[in-house]
Amino acid sequence: MTRQQLIQDIDQSYNNVIEKISSVSEEEFYQKKNGKWSIAENLAHLTLSAKLMNRALNAPKIGLLLRFGLHLKSFRDINWMNKTYAAATIPSTTSFEPRMQLESSKSFELKEFKEKHLALISSVNKWGNPSLDFLQLPHIVFGKLSIREYLMFIAFHIRHHEKAIDRIIAPTQSHA
Repeated sequence: MTRQQLIQDIDQSYNNVIEKISSVSEEEFYQKKNGKWSIAENLAHLTLSAKLMNRALNAPKIGLLLRFGLHLKSFRDINWMNKTYAAATIPSTTSFEPRMQLESSKSFELKEFKEKHLALISSVNKWGNPSLDFLQLPHIVFGKLSIREYLMFIAFHIRHHEKAIDRIIAPTQSHA
């Protein structure tokens, strides 16, 4: 994927989520179903992921190189990502659990989600192709991913949580 395709994929993914939850009531936004995260928690989790990725993208490239090394593996595509993620055992506790703010509201969480993803897209625009391919970051499921692969994961991750949000919204919408 080119840098522009990555940006478009992230942009489309996060906009789909915003569109889906825009009509959800404040009560439904925080409602948990079947012991799973609420829409608010899914959104806060995605916001945290974008915030941390944005921090990495704005770090000095030499610092990323020294800390995480050079990515020398061949590019792994979305099919590899789907297969690997589906087969993975994800720990029940990571450092990516949603962190709800005291001032949390649907509008606050949506604003944070939008801001962090727009900042992420802006940061991606500052990266050249060689850096996207040869610098890497660790991932809890995939091991080390190139920055390009990690950005591909960001869109994949948003779509993954969009499906979880769909499962929360679907029963409500079917009664409408």
